[in-house]
Amino acid sequence: MKSEVKNCGLTKYLFIGRKKYNLSTVIFVVSYFAYLVCAIFSQTEFENTYDATIINLIQLLAIFLVVVKFFVDETLNVKNLCIWILIILLSLIVSYKTTNVTIVIPIAAYILCGSNVDDKIIIKTSFIAITTMIVITVFSSVIGIIPFKYTVQTGGRLRYALGFVYTTFLANYFFHAILMWLFLKRRCPTLFESFLILILNFIIYYLTDTRAVFYETIVLVAVCWIFKAVRHLNRNKLRYLFLIAFIGCAAIALYIQIFYDPSVVWMKKLNSLLTSRLHFGHKAFVEYGLSFFGQQITWVSFGASGNYFYVDSSYMNLAVNYGIILLGILLIGFTFLMNKYIKANKLYCCIALAFLALHSITDPQLFSIICNPFLVLLGGFIPLSPKFYFKRSKALPKLTANKNALQ
Repeated sequence: MKSEVKNCGLTKYLFIGRKKYNLSTVIFVVSYFAYLVCAIFSQTEFENTYDATIINLIQLLAIFLVVVKFFVDETLNVKNLCIWILIILLSLIVSYKTTNVTIVIPIAAYILCGSNVDDKIIIKTSFIAITTMIVITVFSSVIGIIPFKYTVQTGGRLRYALGFVYTTFLANYFFHAILMWLFLKRRCPTLFESFLILILNFIIYYLTDTRAVFYETIVLVAVCWIFKAVRHLNRNKLRYLFLIAFIGCAAIALYIQIFYDPSVVWMKKLNSLLTSRLHFGHKAFVEYGLSFFGQQITWVSFGASGNYFYVDSSYMNLAVNYGIILLGILLIGFTFLMNKYIKANKLYCCIALAFLALHSITDPQLFSIICNPFLVLLGGFIPLSPKFYFKRSKALPKLTANKNALQ
């Protein structure tokens, strides 16, 4: 079997046998998949049990392939180069202010790198990487290849990490994998698929005691079935709810944490229900305030020395740690992304994004390229090279003010 690279106009293709692949896309998939696997590896007991030198080298190679893809594309002009410079400059400033170079730079790199890659390919690559690592990690933990650790809660309840360094990681990986699956399938789960999702959800909840994800997954499946069953629902009005999902959820999250007052009964009860998330969000706001480009904060997680201090809400975490400029850009970007799928009549893509917005009120994965590949889709709004655009299906109604908008 021979492989070779050929130029076809402005596009380079990789020929393997009789099959033709876009070289730029191949480089992205290899780089992105390798980076994700290595990043997830660092959040498992593999990192603490075995030498990670090879994994670190592979991760560096993955980032190097991003540079290679840049030269393969050959599509920059002066206007686009200015946009590149602005994005890179913002990334460097936030990285410097927060000292989170290994978090910010890879996210910016893959947003730029994925600007001309099909949305489905990006999400599918992430879905395969995350599900593969879930299976490998859990299986390795169960059979003893890596430690089978657990923590003991007040009252004696055991929480199993199942191979990950913290007990909530598996549940959050699972939830985001469901969102990716829904985005890719673009339909309501079948009865069997729904049953399987809910059974796995219950097993993970029983072993890890991660309540937020447990309830969110149940509601997600229920919402999908409601949209399938209630066909006369005026979906055109719902497009506005989808459109404001990220900005609305961010406003709610910031309000209840900034103005949190334990003397207010409903706030105190909500804080208890959310395991002190409002308290820690308010504490971070009082002690650090909001900055434009972020600031260095030393978070103290469970198991570390010192009193626990971490902000789980993505919106408050971004506002305090990474700055309101970056938070604002992300909210605008995700709103544009939601609008893209509203116009394309992709209902279940909108549902997946809406639940990402909802989940981000209480959990910190919105700015995590490992859990949230939808970050990479924001690159589609950067005019760097030819992009994939949705074509409206003739079988679906047009988006109008008087007819159903989403199918």
